[in-house]
Amino acid sequence: MAASSMHNLTTLVKRLEAATSRLEDIAQSALELPGAVPALHQVVAPPKASTPATLPPASRAPVPAPAPSAPEPVPESIDEFDNLISQSVESWAKLSTAIDGLLAEQAAKVVQAFKEQRKFLLITTKAKKPDMAGAGMSVFQDLLKPTSDLMTAIGKIKDSNRGSPLYNNYCTVAEGIVALAWVTLDSKPFKQVDEGLASAQFWGNKILAANKNK
Repeated sequence: MAASSMHNLTTLVKRLEAATSRLEDIAQSALELPGAVPALHQVVAPPKASTPATLPPASRAPVPAPAPSAPEPVPESIDEFDNLISQSVESWAKLSTAIDGLLAEQAAKVVQAFKEQRKFLLITTKAKKPDMAGAGMSVFQDLLKPTSDLMTAIGKIKDSNRGSPLYNNYCTVAEGIVALAWVTLDSKPFKQVDEGLASAQFWGNKILAANKNK
């Protein structure tokens, strides 16, 4: 009986030693991380202290725009030409719209031709006359081209409507607009204006005669 009890005790002690050894192995494993898992070897940094939020820089006040410069005064001659357009040419053009649509179209081109010549005249007040014997001739012609093209278009309306009962009206306008060619003459340019007005008056008298008894 005693021998049997001792055997059981010895067996229990051995099992206890085995269990203790196993527990030590488990404890050691818990203290030494396996190298096969690299992430487990990383040192976890302590949390950083929170920093106060940085406010965005204050926006700068908008820089005020510079005050617009005063318009450059035009020469007296250009001012008088503007009065001619607004008080005479445009007033006549408005009356033409009540007579005939094609005549109104012709009159609108007359107004535009005067405005194009106004641009040309303003340039002449700021620049010297180009050398007409050299490259300056092409510059001069380019400046006159807008006015010249409108004068040609005005004449085509007359030429394309010879059988119209308003042919005399178209002729009056087409013959009178040639007065704008005065800028191409060096000597006595006023004569070009006189000739244009005389031709316009000739056709205008025909209109008056045709409508005398109406």
